[in-house]
Amino acid sequence: MLAVTLNIFMRRVARLFFTLTAVFLAAAPVLAQQAGAPPLDAPVGLFGPTGQVVLHPLRQALLDVSARGVVTRPWLRVERSSAQVWNSTMPLALPNRTISTHTADGQLESLYLDMGLPVLPWLTLGLRGGVQRFWGGGVMDGLIEDFHATFLFYNFDRDKAPKGHTELRVEGRNHPSFQWVGPRVLFPSPVLSLFFTLLENRTTSLSLRLDWQPPLGDVAKALRLASPELGVGLSLLRRILNVAAFHFSLHALSHAGASLGGLAAQGQLLGQVGLEWRVLPQVSLIMEDRLQSPLFARGPKLVSSRALGVRSTAFNAYFTPSNIITGGARLYLPGDSALTLYVGEDFMLCTECSNARFSRESNAPDITIALSFEQMLPSLWSTPRLNR
Repeated sequence: MLAVTLNIFMRRVARLFFTLTAVFLAAAPVLAQQAGAPPLDAPVGLFGPTGQVVLHPLRQALLDVSARGVVTRPWLRVERSSAQVWNSTMPLALPNRTISTHTADGQLESLYLDMGLPVLPWLTLGLRGGVQRFWGGGVMDGLIEDFHATFLFYNFDRDKAPKGHTELRVEGRNHPSFQWVGPRVLFPSPVLSLFFTLLENRTTSLSLRLDWQPPLGDVAKALRLASPELGVGLSLLRRILNVAAFHFSLHALSHAGASLGGLAAQGQLLGQVGLEWRVLPQVSLIMEDRLQSPLFARGPKLVSSRALGVRSTAFNAYFTPSNIITGGARLYLPGDSALTLYVGEDFMLCTECSNARFSRESNAPDITIALSFEQMLPSLWSTPRLNR
């Protein structure tokens, strides 16, 4: 039985892997042979981190950011991502003796556009927006269940849930509620950013950023969020001999008292660290770790008689620190552009575990796969910087 499961699992992994990485296998030699192609001179680290954020449809209603690399050149970035979300119905008993219920079951497909324009040598205006589709609950269930069975991992009670069900729900007495069943197109709230360059030379870039997110997205409107959210962050990029680049960032997010079915979101701290290593003239590998403080304060209790196991819900994703580990590859293209493929997996920090403090405790989302294209435009300023 194990051999059959392993065989099915390996076939599905191979199919997914080769589909997603075909561009990297084919594009490099084709581009290298192009007649008249300009030399590849983009320094490693120019495009910064992968851009990973928490791709959960309810989490996306609130401000979330990812660090950037160089911000003194205009950029245009397009990202296509897919995140499998499986959170069974989670009824929470609140301190005021009411019940807040949350459900998310489906596949979140996202298309984001991110752009930046330097308006002064030290000031850059950034804008991020997109469109999402929440649909097809269970699209990746077979692959995930095979993986769990092969390595004897907990299956989050997936076998007890209906297949092919798509639902997004937030309910709470005396609070804005909604229940969407079936596929749905969603528009997330846009994010406007200001980047202040504090230091930039040929090896180092240090920048301060301010983020502002008005509650204009579909989920934000359904929850009747009224106040804009704010964020502030500091990002450091250090280039090492044009072979490697180290990224570090620290952000603080204010959710302006946003409430999800009676749950009040608290301020968050977000730390991100990453390493990009150029293994071939046109290819680099990326590894990142993204640690975020809990979105909600402890207090609500899971009504276990009306829910499956706690780990099949979003309980740990809501009330414990979230840690996303991301691995990817970047293909540098002529003309200061790049393709980046990455896969992210969330790990919760189990604050109650005595022997497994760093353990796989949630599935919100279960796995994220993304492919992005980014184009850097010529610098508007003549000062020698890391961007050349």
